[in-house]
Amino acid sequence: MDKFKQKFLYNKASKISYNKVKVPTLIPTLNILKQSAPKIEYPHIIIRYKTLKIMYIFKHKHDLNMYYKLLPYIKRYLHIEIENSTNFDICIAIYVDENDLEILNNNLKKPLMILHGEPNRVFNTDIAQFVQSDIKKDHIYHCPTMCIWSTPSECQKTRLCSAIDSGKRKWRKLLIEKINQQIDIDLYGVGYGNPINGYHGGTPEKEVGLKDYMFSIGVEHQKITDYITEKYNDIILNECIPIYNGPSNINDFFLPCHIDIDNICYRHINYDFYIKNYSNIIENKKRILSKYNIFSYFCLIFYNDLLCERPLL
Repeated sequence: MDKFKQKFLYNKASKISYNKVKVPTLIPTLNILKQSAPKIEYPHIIIRYKTLKIMYIFKHKHDLNMYYKLLPYIKRYLHIEIENSTNFDICIAIYVDENDLEILNNNLKKPLMILHGEPNRVFNTDIAQFVQSDIKKDHIYHCPTMCIWSTPSECQKTRLCSAIDSGKRKWRKLLIEKINQQIDIDLYGVGYGNPINGYHGGTPEKEVGLKDYMFSIGVEHQKITDYITEKYNDIILNECIPIYNGPSNINDFFLPCHIDIDNICYRHINYDFYIKNYSNIIENKKRILSKYNIFSYFCLIFYNDLLCERPLL
């Protein structure tokens, strides 16, 4: 069994029965009325996989927009289609909070599954306690690497290194500036007065700060086992080598190709090192699009009896 499969556990008892039900609206928003409160809108998309129709509900519209852009690339590996109907068999909520869970459980009356990309949020904090104690329960899973903020690109590499930073964490900015003293880095993001599109906003698409570069700096805001976000994924999707600060078990998911930010060998930041690692970059890009995204996680859970990480409930 390879390292990828070792990240999952068998649990055949996790199967859910599927009964079709009408939903109030089509994409892009699901309107839900909670008692006498105003309607609450959830951006959503219905995906058909084999005979199963899956409604994905997102906390924010920009999350849904990003996955719309990714779908053509993911469809190269998964036989999924957008379903233009009001029927679905199961609801999957992405990055929802406690209030959302209560509203969805009370109104959908359907099997509800939650995918979350932050292991500490799923297993240690309030959201887990809330699901356990207060509402109708189905499933919540930690899904490593599900966060993506850039579409893939294939581009001739003409520049050395970039960094994209929101400027919200002073320690991260200082770390990037320290590296910038050793090599020339093109700096992007709100923190440098050069905003680009992503979770923190901006006008050009995020790949503008990645596609032309051989290397890019990615710094997770926490070093937690299995916590891998767009700080790694977006760099790989744009075929760069990550100069990366993240979990110690990153190689459980991906082939080695990154440079550990705590042990940088600056003489490796060059064209020859990039070419040497290019095949691993391409394989890791394929893994993100075929295994490590919200659509493929569902297929693994229900069609292979495999659970992403461990089930909470």
